[in-house]
Amino acid sequence: MKAHIIYSVALFGLTMQACNNDSTTDTIDSETETTTTASGSSSTEMSGSMSTTSNYVDLNTNQPVELIWDDENDRAINRATNQPVELYINTATRDTIYGPGYIVNNHIIRTNTGNWLLDETKIKREGDELKIKKDGMKFKMEDGEWKMKTDDGKIKSDGDELKIKSEDGKIKVEDGKTKIKSDN
Repeated sequence: MKAHIIYSVALFGLTMQACNNDSTTDTIDSETETTTTASGSSSTEMSGSMSTTSNYVDLNTNQPVELIWDDENDRAINRATNQPVELYINTATRDTIYGPGYIVNNHIIRTNTGNWLLDETKIKREGDELKIKKDGMKFKMEDGEWKMKTDDGKIKSDGDELKIKSEDGKIKVEDGKTKIKSDN
């Protein structure tokens, strides 16, 4: 049973590192329209200019947009207007992306005026740092490194390295090699 939990946590961690959640759920009430997806990873496709194989939509204008990457300010810029794009959708992956490249699916709200904003009740921003707390889970991302803590253990990713700790043992993935230590 303990080995099963370790392998489940490892699979979850590898999935978090390798894939993006592309599901969306819309909830509408009289005050706001909320789009929610549990994710908090960083989009790494951005360097210099944006990928030409992906299509982007500015979330606040709902119009297709050609984006370029501003390395100096670490954000996406609308090529036509030379203005920053705060929230946009990568239509190839169906991810909602916030300014510095953070995937923020399920963590945005639509205001009564029709604009989309980060849901500050779910996400805390301090400079380039992003923190998400939800239902016994904490997620933190800063400088390309992310950490997640749950009641069952911890997961940490820094570049190509992944570490998973639980009460049953530890898993480390580095340079394509996996090491497993079991407390059994």
